[in-house]
Amino acid sequence: KMNRLFFASLWLLSIVVAYWLGKTLTPDWHVWPFFAYLGLGLYAVWLTK
Repeated sequence: KMNRLFFASLWLLSIVVAYWLGKTLTPDWHVWPFFAYLGLGLYAVWLTK
């Protein structure tokens, strides 16, 4: 269970990083939710396996 908690915090961190990257790399930073949803999808797949 600690392992799962660890990955959950990693996933949240990855969303923050994706937000920052999107804001930095693209002036119109509405692209960043795509990365966040991609991470969310991967996390959901990992949870259900």
